[in-house]
Amino acid sequence: VPNEKYISDFSRIGFSVSTKSGKSVSVMADRCGGNVSFASVKDAEGVEIEKFEFPDAKTQEKVEKQCAEDPEMMPYFFVQSDDYFTLKDRVISSTLKNCDAEGIATIDIGIEALKLA
Repeated sequence: VPNEKYISDFSRIGFSVSTKSGKSVSVMADRCGGNVSFASVKDAEGVEIEKFEFPDAKTQEKVEKQCAEDPEMMPYFFVQSDDYFTLKDRVISSTLKNCDAEGIATIDIGIEALKLA
């Protein structure tokens, strides 16, 4: 493991896990590949079993169109805009109803999460 004093976050990571019975799997992830982040799972021979990408092809097509329409905007704003809309809608609705927002961490949950960091 690299010295945590100097390295505390990774943009890319890859590792392999082998069982005592000889089974093996490799995982590789890259979260800073432009607008697309991915994780890849490979078998013992290095053949990709599954690849997970964000955003998906449909969302990426939408983002490319939005970038062309507004080239001064950073692309990640478009990638995240639907999620932020959902977040703001849930928070505002819950505030009006005086209840916790569905699926959104409360301040207490946030404090507990920070204790883990």
